[in-house]
Amino acid sequence: MSDARDLALPAGYTELLAELKDLVRAARTEALRTVNNQLIEMNWST
Repeated sequence: MSDARDLALPAGYTELLAELKDLVRAARTEALRTVNNQLIEMNWST
């Protein structure tokens, strides 16, 4: 069985992976902001 380090990655793979990581990071940040805003609104309304 071949070692995973011996496998060749497709052209552009590292750039695609970096872009996907950026998209996930941005989505997480936006989700956290939304939740935080909702918590603040809830706390102010009580």
